[in-house]
Amino acid sequence: MSDHHETLQSLEAEHTALQAEIAESLKHGKPTLETRRKLAEVAERLQAARSAASAQAAQEQAEIHVNAHAAGRTAAADAVAGIEASIGHLAAASAPNLDTAHLHPTHAIAIEQAAANLALAESRHAEAAQLHGNATREVADVERKLAEARTRHEMIVADRRSGKTSEAQEARLYALATDISDLQNMLTQVRATAEGLTPTLGARAVSDARQALDRALVEARATLLADHVALLTGALEKALYETEVAGRAVGKSLHMLWRPSPALRHGLQHGQMPAQQRTYGG
Repeated sequence: MSDHHETLQSLEAEHTALQAEIAESLKHGKPTLETRRKLAEVAERLQAARSAASAQAAQEQAEIHVNAHAAGRTAAADAVAGIEASIGHLAAASAPNLDTAHLHPTHAIAIEQAAANLALAESRHAEAAQLHGNATREVADVERKLAEARTRHEMIVADRRSGKTSEAQEARLYALATDISDLQNMLTQVRATAEGLTPTLGARAVSDARQALDRALVEARATLLADHVALLTGALEKALYETEVAGRAVGKSLHMLWRPSPALRHGLQHGQMPAQQRTYGG
């Protein structure tokens, strides 16, 4: 633009000087043919320079318009990418399986501790359930042996009533009575052991540990969601701001395009509408 501007200024100065020279010549006679020819030549060159300046001005202003649109598209694309990233993080925070890698250290530690407590409670509960099962089977075994001993004891007692018992049976009757007494004492002990190993307490401990883990996950998820909602809000605000800035840039370029520079205005006044102006302006 500067080269055209300098050429246009020099030609206008030369054109003005020739016009003054001709005006002065008219006072004293006719201007020389050489002066008239030179004036016509300068006028033609001046017209061409004005057209070139007008075309370049239109081109530069059209490029401003195009660049502003490109900047607007870039800003919009960046904003959309930021929003999509925030939405992706938001979806990850809402997923059933929470990725602890993105959590605040405090929440990550709390979740790990709660998970460890749950694993320990489940292990102890499983061990207690196994011991309780063993004790329950032992109770059943003692009850079976006690029932068998009582049955044999009752059979010998029945034989005694009918007078059919032998000395060996009498001795066996005494031994069975001792066995029954021992088995009754053993049954009392194994029942107490089985009752002491009831899995109810272990199940409650597992339930409490699982609830603690759920609370830790809920708190971590809530914090993570709040953080990503804030990021998403920030991305939206940035998108709106950048869109507004891009819109102002486009508006400014349009304003410049439809309010041409003096050189372009001169060309428009003289019916010299460059092709670039029509292309970008239309």
